[in-house]
Amino acid sequence: MSKVQPRSGLRDNIMRRAVALVGLFGIVGAGTSLALLPATNTVAAPKAERTYLIPAGDGYGVADCIASKSECGQIVADAWCESQGHRTATAYGVAAQEDFTGSTPRQASAPATEQPLAITCSG
Repeated sequence: MSKVQPRSGLRDNIMRRAVALVGLFGIVGAGTSLALLPATNTVAAPKAERTYLIPAGDGYGVADCIASKSECGQIVADAWCESQGHRTATAYGVAAQEDFTGSTPRQASAPATEQPLAITCSG
C-alpha cells in the first residue's frame, strides 16, 4: 500500500489567498469609512490677549520699526505674534515705564533707547 502525501503546497496557497483577502477587505473598509466620515470644520479656540515685553537691544534691529509705529512696525509686530501662536498684533510700541519696573521696590529709570518694546497680541 502506498501512502498519499498531503498537498501542503495547495494549503499554503489557500492560506496566502485568505490572508491577502482579509488584508484587502481591511484596507478597503478603512478607506471607505474615512471617505464616509463627515468633514468637520474644527477651529481652535482663540488665545487670550497677551502682551510681550521685548528688550530693545535684542540684536535683530526691530526696535526702530516698533518704536516709530511705522508700517514696518505693524509687519514686525504681526510676525512676532504669529511666531508666538497668535493671529495679529493689536498694539505695539515702547513699553510704559510701569510695565517693566513693577517688580522692584523703587522705580529704575532707563534711557529711551534701552526701554523694552511692548507687543500686544490677540487671537
